[in-house]
Order: sequence, then structure tokens, then C-alpha cells
Amino acid sequence: MDPLQYEFNRAKLSRLSRSFGMASLLSLVFFTSYFFVALGFGALAILFAYLSGGYGFKKDANAKMGTIFGSIGLGISILVVIVSFAFLFFSKEFQTQMFDYVTQIDNMYGLTGSEESLTSALQKLLGGMQ
Repeated sequence: MDPLQYEFNRAKLSRLSRSFGMASLLSLVFFTSYFFVALGFGALAILFAYLSGGYGFKKDANAKMGTIFGSIGLGISILVVIVSFAFLFFSKEFQTQMFDYVTQIDNMYGLTGSEESLTSALQKLLGGMQ
């Protein structure tokens, strides 16, 4: 490949990295309920930043910014997922709704014989969390 063409591709990838990194942060601000969009943009920003590095080359400023912004966006998105699941599973309302739902399933399909009922299994599972 022509060295000038290679440099052009590196510059293009580093600009893409910066753009996706900024899009990751902006999507966290403007699309708060669609945090998974920031997750994808952050991952692409990091990918393009590393692809722009080439073999042994240092990353330019755009690629470094893309890596930083993409990492922040990716980290915040993962944190939102973890916190959401933690609030969901430790919520008393959610536990009550799960008990009602599982009781309805038990009543409709009823487990017979030596199998444990879904309600008692859920009580054991959620009882250990409280």
C-alpha cells in the first residue's frame, strides 16, 4: 500500500474514533433511556482508535480523545446497566410482582411430584438477598 494512502487511512480512522467517542458521550446526555447506544458508540470509538495506531505507531490526538471519550461512555453505560439491575432486584415492589407472577404460573401449570414449586424456589432465592 502507498505510504500516503496508509497515512490518510490512519487519519480517517482517528477522526472516526473521535467522532464516535463524542457521539458516545452525547448519546448519554441526550438519549438517557437508550444507554445501549452509548455502549456501541464507545466500543466503536475504542476500536477505531486502536486500528488507527497501526503497527507500532503512536496514536495522534484525535485517536487519544476517541479512546478517552469512548472509555468514559462505555464505562458509564456499563455502570447504568449494573445500577439498574441492582435497583430492580432489590426493590420490594419488584419482588412482590415476581411472587405474584410465579404464583400465577404455579397455579396455571402446577408442578407435581417431587419437583419444587417455583414460588418456594423464588422465596429461597430472594430470601437470601434480603
